Order: sequence, then C-alpha cells, then structure tokens
Amino acid sequence: VQSDDMPILGADKFTKVSPRSISAEINYDIQSSYVKPSELTQDAIKAVEAFMDKGITYEYTWKSVDVTSYASPDGETALNENLAGDRASSTANAIMRIFSRKKIEAGRKDEMYKKMPKGEDWMGFKSKMEASDIADKDMILRILGMYSDDKKREEEIKNIAATYTVIAEQILPPLRRSVIKINAEEEAKTDD
Repeated sequence: VQSDDMPILGADKFTKVSPRSISAEINYDIQSSYVKPSELTQDAIKAVEAFMDKGITYEYTWKSVDVTSYASPDGETALNENLAGDRASSTANAIMRIFSRKKIEAGRKDEMYKKMPKGEDWMGFKSKMEASDIADKDMILRILGMYSDDKKREEEIKNIAATYTVIAEQILPPLRRSVIKINAEEEAKTDD
C-alpha cells in the first residue's frame, strides 16, 4: 500500500460488441436431401432454438447462417456433389423456417445464408475409420493413402465385401450431414 492517491490504470477486456455463435448438425438418409421432422427435434436443434430465444431477449444482431453439407463417399461422385448442394439448400430452408416461426428478422436471404456443399467427405471417412475397431481398418486406411482417385478408392473398399457391410452400417451414415453454424453479435448496454 502506498500513501499517494495515484490511480491504477490498466487495460480492461470490455468490448461493446461480443460475438455469439452456435453449431448443430442434421443427418440424412442415404441418397436423400429431405430433412426428417425427427432431425428437427434433436437436442442440437433444440439448443439452436434456445440460442435464438436468447438472441430475442438480448437483441442479437444476426450476422450469418453457415451451412456446410456433405455426402458419404459411396455412389457416383457427380451425384454426391449435387446431393451435397441439395442438402445445403434443404438445411438452410429448415433454419429459415425456425427463424420465421420465432418471428426473427434475420437479414436478406441471399446475404444471410451461406451454403457450402463439400461433396464426398473422404476426410470424415478417414477419421471415422481411424477411430473405429473394424477388422480391416489398416487395409482400408492404406487404400485411402494409395489412391487419390475417389472412384478407385470406393471400388477397392467395396472389394472387401464382408467389411463393406459394416462400413455401410457404422461409418457412412454419420457422414451424410449438414453442419449449421449461426453467427450473431450481442451489443453491450449503452452508457445510459
């Protein structure tokens, strides 16, 4: 303790605008871009709705809805490219309906919703294979490393017939998805 009255000055971490965001995932059936009603009742979507409710209370400024969609790496590559695009659109429409139901004005549709279809998710496939306990896991990972051509990769993996049925049941379904990220900003209260 010093006897003089010199104030202690230091930088604070206060900001007038704080970014807020939430992410969720919607899964699809094989070769489908239809958002099932059961997907919209999942905990992740309920959390999105709670985030929107909080945004209404705290008067968030809604910045963007980023929708990244994928197809599992089975089937024709061109078909999967189109399928990923259709999934991005159907997910964006589902989120638009939630915004509308909550009576949230969220900017212009063409500026607010960013759809990013990614096609076949080979990186997701690889990470799911690495985390799995499938019998021929090491062989499949070698195939992924050996071939850069997606069609050849798929063909070689399907040649391991017994393992492919397990892959089709355990690995591929979670890769058929759209990932949603809603971005907003919360402004601090005014000085008044």
